[in-house]
Amino acid sequence: MELAVITGVPFFLALLLATPFARSTFGKSSQTLISTAVMAALFAGLFIALPRLQAEGVITQTMTWIPSLGISLSFYLDGLSLLFGLIITGIGALIFFYAGFYFEDAREHNRFIIWLLAFAGAMLALVLSGNVLMMFIAWELTSITSFVLIGFKGATDAAAREGAFKALFVTGAGALALIIGLVMLSAVAGQILYPQEDIRFVGDFASILQAQTIYKHEWFTLIAILILIGGFTKSAQLPFHFWLPGAMSAPTPASAYLHSATMVKAGIYLFARLSPVMYKNELWISSLLTIGLLTMLVGAYFAVKQNDLKGLLAYSTVSKLGAIVAMIGLPQQSGLKAAFVAIIAHAFYKSALFLVAGAIDHATGTRAIDQLGGLRRKMPTMFWVTVVSALSMAGMPFLLGFVAKETLLDAMLHFDAPRPQFVMVMVVVVVSTVFTAMAAYMLIYDVFMKRPAQRLHFHQPASWIRLGPALLALGSLTLGFLLEPLIIPRLDLPQPKAFELHLFAGFNEVFFLSLAILLAGLILFLLRKPLIRLITFPFSGDEVYREFIAYLEWAGTTILHTQSGYVRYYLVIILGAVAGVLIFSGKLSDVIAGQQIIPSDLSVTITDLAKIFMLILTVTAAVFTVFVREHVKAAIAYGVIGYAIGVIFLIDHAPDVALVQLLVETMATVLIIIMLGRIRAGTRLKVINSLWTGRHGHNVGLLRDLGISIVIGVTVFLFSLISLQNRPQRHSIAEWHLTHAKEVNTDDVVGAIVADFRGTDTLLEIAVFTTAALGVLTLLARGRKRGGALTPVKAQVSALPEFDLDVVEEIQDATSLSTPFTRSVSFIVLPIAILIGMAQILYGGNGPGDGFTAGVTIGLAVSLWYVVLGYNEAKNLLPWFRPALIVRLGLVIAIVNALFPVSIGQGFMGHVEYDRALGIYEIVGSFGLHITSSLIFEIAIAIAVMGGLGIIIEAIAYPTDRSQDLAEAHEAELN
Repeated sequence: MELAVITGVPFFLALLLATPFARSTFGKSSQTLISTAVMAALFAGLFIALPRLQAEGVITQTMTWIPSLGISLSFYLDGLSLLFGLIITGIGALIFFYAGFYFEDAREHNRFIIWLLAFAGAMLALVLSGNVLMMFIAWELTSITSFVLIGFKGATDAAAREGAFKALFVTGAGALALIIGLVMLSAVAGQILYPQEDIRFVGDFASILQAQTIYKHEWFTLIAILILIGGFTKSAQLPFHFWLPGAMSAPTPASAYLHSATMVKAGIYLFARLSPVMYKNELWISSLLTIGLLTMLVGAYFAVKQNDLKGLLAYSTVSKLGAIVAMIGLPQQSGLKAAFVAIIAHAFYKSALFLVAGAIDHATGTRAIDQLGGLRRKMPTMFWVTVVSALSMAGMPFLLGFVAKETLLDAMLHFDAPRPQFVMVMVVVVVSTVFTAMAAYMLIYDVFMKRPAQRLHFHQPASWIRLGPALLALGSLTLGFLLEPLIIPRLDLPQPKAFELHLFAGFNEVFFLSLAILLAGLILFLLRKPLIRLITFPFSGDEVYREFIAYLEWAGTTILHTQSGYVRYYLVIILGAVAGVLIFSGKLSDVIAGQQIIPSDLSVTITDLAKIFMLILTVTAAVFTVFVREHVKAAIAYGVIGYAIGVIFLIDHAPDVALVQLLVETMATVLIIIMLGRIRAGTRLKVINSLWTGRHGHNVGLLRDLGISIVIGVTVFLFSLISLQNRPQRHSIAEWHLTHAKEVNTDDVVGAIVADFRGTDTLLEIAVFTTAALGVLTLLARGRKRGGALTPVKAQVSALPEFDLDVVEEIQDATSLSTPFTRSVSFIVLPIAILIGMAQILYGGNGPGDGFTAGVTIGLAVSLWYVVLGYNEAKNLLPWFRPALIVRLGLVIAIVNALFPVSIGQGFMGHVEYDRALGIYEIVGSFGLHITSSLIFEIAIAIAVMGGLGIIIEAIAYPTDRSQDLAEAHEAELN
């Protein structure tokens, strides 16, 4: 199976299940079976790649993404990535099946598995990625999706919100360090592999692993520190371990999947992947070994102190992750064998124990260990699952966990180090494993065998919920016997020594030490209450985190006090910075000294006179906006400024830019006028009078603002003029665009740049525009009580209790706008605007106009309805105009159009001629059309812009219902 398909299937299924069609068609049981079957199929797809992997050693696949930047979607499958891929898909199949019976509400289940599928896809992309960029993108996706899963019940659970934020904050901070480290690593690999070139980034793992002298580079120390920070935060290593227990507020299926089998092992994967080129450096191996051992000890100790069942499992997970990190950090990669076995064993027994914890919580309503007990007879299957899994965690012969513990002890016993260091390492390992055994006994006895402190509420969970934990426990029971003959020979894992494992290697020092650890754990279990009270830590990582967050909040509050809310202060700072750059650059002093900045051979043509006239009009309109005392007239004058600039663009033979400028100015002016309509005339008049007369009868503030404006205006003018005269002469790319525009079937160079040459920029820009529209909606919808943010207002007050001059004026203004003539005009303009928009989309390649102008044109016509007819009537007469849905449709079309060329071997946003592919090139060409990916993109742009503009218009035009406010105020006065 193609690696790209394996990676993309979970994302596709998540999108499919998120559609209203899937939600209404597939019930909870169907969605459970589909998601389980898909994950099982992906497991099979990876498993059948074993023969090819054994024959070739490595399987690589590359898909061009952005050829001009040399960026590709590359996939890399070797024994290491296969191991993690099998865990992600195999354990994932059982988790998805379990989730179907864990959630009782179908909508909640649907929402959960959508995000869990997205997380599974991100994890597969992470371990199958062939370059550092793709891996980092997947790395961040796991953080985002895990944030949602941890905070899944955040609407009602404060602990879930805190745990989700804590996890995102810690792992996100580590990711910032990681991306810098990976970029530097790519640069160093490029220097080593291509020494003849100055700068070349080599990001694919196949090449990086060939750069065996990376550890000698002068940047290596910084690279190692940055990558270690990224991995330590992700895998909950000291001192970043505290986020993992806090994430236990997640639903149990998420905890079992994210925090035992997948996400927390992302850092482990990173260390193992880079180990072949990093292990020869002392800083790398000593950091892994030291931090890993400390985490192993601290996690094991805190595990036995926990009263929360999932908290115990979380800290024991932290301990095991520390052990794996320490094994990767052993010199000469001597601990890799033990690390890989530990990864497999931990995935089985810890996932099973988490699922058991969820079933217990589901059945009893509590996870408090001191309240649990006596569940052996009530939940016999879960009892035996816990016995097998907990003993595997403790390392009981001859379970899978026993093999993992044996390899751990064997690797540490053969650790070649000075005697004191060796003794310290062994003490930490032995004490940690003793605490782990103690925790295992607590799981078995305290939860299932001891008498409960009080009578427990109990209801039997669904029978099928036992299947996943039972199969995982069966794996812990049997895979120890199958490791050597069946599994290990098929995993060609990267390690320097022969990969040999035995379920029982004989009665040797490792075996007897293992038995002694089990016995010591039993003794500590019997003495656990006084022992736990005896040993305490002065502080915890969680306390340090809280203090750090408190400091950040204090710093944020302090900085916030500098934000006065007065726009003029912000403008002074921003434009003053520009003036400062000009002054301190020395260019202004050159002008003062007499340097000529205006060419002496200036000649004025008729065209120049037209531009000068437009500039005079611009200045006049700008002055008018300052001195006029009516906001609507000022808004219109503000629009005149933009129109004059648009005419200058038109004079300079840039009709596309001019059209965009004119439409944007029209849109801005309309929106400003609509917004002014939300403010009472009396309030606006009061603001104007206060501005000119001052709050205390003098206008010092006005004079101050005038002086600041003049100084900054002159400075910016000089800055612009000097910059134009001193900018370096560079080769223009305009000729290249003119030459290659025909290749995308267009004569309009601007359209070619927007929709093809710089299509990725445009894709991001429409995403930003629609996001900004949603931001406007969010701000203006605050405090609304009726239904959704844009729900039409149904209830209206029939009469005012008393006359308010401002309200009467507004009613008269609204009545004067809604006349038979204006209504007829609005009805006629909309279909004409739609036709003009369609023409701009279809024929914009040979003339002015494109998808953006089409979207704005239609949006303006719709806004006319809201201005003339009012919000409610326009909303009722245009039921098809649903801006939120339109925005989503536009973005989906744009993204699918961008990704489709990748599926046929071209680059991201590649140019595809659909009419030629369909054999209709001549037919559509006779109408002057060409059906290409650029045309589809223009359609998507138009739809997205129209929807975004619609969201803004509806948010602004939403009725303030001041009559209702007056009625309520009058009623309050009467009472």
